[in-house]
Amino acid sequence: MKAHRRIISIILSAVVLFSAAAPTASAEIRYIRGDADRNGEVESVDVTLILRKLIDMPVPTFDERAADVDGNGLEIYDATFIQRYLVGFSNPYQIGKTVVFDEYELPVV
Repeated sequence: MKAHRRIISIILSAVVLFSAAAPTASAEIRYIRGDADRNGEVESVDVTLILRKLIDMPVPTFDERAADVDGNGLEIYDATFIQRYLVGFSNPYQIGKTVVFDEYELPVV
């Protein structure tokens, strides 16, 4: 009987040890680059929200990660890049594309 308890104890210890060391699935983060209000589209409203956020005005829904299109932190340049995208100028920052990444990877567009 004691041998069975000892074996069960060893097996349970191994299960706990290996389950704690096993990598867990990280949360995948998806957003559209430039979609500051997360409504699924890049529009002039997103530019307005960025400008409001920069001057500390209240913004009801705001995703700073999506609004920071060039990756240098939220700046007026982000609003300018979105405006340029909206009128069809060059798009070096992949504005309007879905970005997917998790906490262990760099973003993939």
